[in-house]
Amino acid sequence: MTIRSVELIAVFAGIAITCGHAQVPKQPKNPVENGDFSAGIAHWSGDGKVDVFKAEPAGPAKTGTGLDALKPLAPAGKALPPVAATPVPPRPPLGATLGKPGAEPDRSYCVTLGARAQKFSQRFPVPRNAKILKLTLRARPTDGFQTERITLGAFQVRIQIPGGRFIYFDRKVELLPEWQTFECDYTVTDASRFLDLIVEIFPGTAQLYFDDFVIEALEH
Repeated sequence: MTIRSVELIAVFAGIAITCGHAQVPKQPKNPVENGDFSAGIAHWSGDGKVDVFKAEPAGPAKTGTGLDALKPLAPAGKALPPVAATPVPPRPPLGATLGKPGAEPDRSYCVTLGARAQKFSQRFPVPRNAKILKLTLRARPTDGFQTERITLGAFQVRIQIPGGRFIYFDRKVELLPEWQTFECDYTVTDASRFLDLIVEIFPGTAQLYFDDFVIEALEH
């Protein structure tokens, strides 16, 4: 085999490898920056703070509904030992896997409910050729959670043209000590390059944690 033949084989092999790599689909970029709050408050503004979700310590036994009804009861004549608040084990972000052992605790956006409504928001670019934007997020209540908007829902997601019209989605939070997933579909009907993602939390008690904001752009 001549040197020229070897060179040609190497060239064609390189082309084949390049084509093979080109066929691997790229993971689409999430238009929401820092949607898992791993970078703290970066790219977000609002009334809450970024924190690590902690399990609430068990208090005196109660009867009732919701989260209070899930507390353990003490045996007759004995009191339950105090339980310290501990971080909840990290869960896999949407579309990802658990972090490696020793990784930093998973952070979320925490809003303490009170007598007034509160908001947090981010402006994001509209992906090119997108016809529908599918937003997915997670929320989790703490012990004692209540909302004044029992019928309509504890929070509202709004997707808004900056300074213009918007579409809103009311969402109810179940009284369960677990992360709950919510989805909202927004149809792109204008040529706006940016949209505002706004989450408004209505008056109530206790806290709501939010995490894993992901927007998927669909072309149909």
